[in-house]
Amino acid sequence: QAENEDIREYCGVEKKKQRKAGSFMFQNNRDKIRRLYQKKMIKRKKELIGEQEQQMLKYLTAKECCDKLSEQQLKLVYEKARYSEEIISPEDVRLAK
Repeated sequence: QAENEDIREYCGVEKKKQRKAGSFMFQNNRDKIRRLYQKKMIKRKKELIGEQEQQMLKYLTAKECCDKLSEQQLKLVYEKARYSEEIISPEDVRLAK
């Protein structure tokens, strides 16, 4: 009778460990630039959107944000990291800072 018994198998979803948000040095250069851009825009949101809620930042493009903040170098590096297939070097990360 033991031969005819069903064996139950675990069919649950395996969860991957997520990286902590602070693991900056383990990100690739493209992600580093995008994270630097995001932090800078949040930090200077009053200059961009005044007293409106932070959610309003998502309606502005990188060009609009950088033009308001006179951050042309950051705009060029961010657009390269976000939209191009070019290799992003550590020099690009340094320029974004």
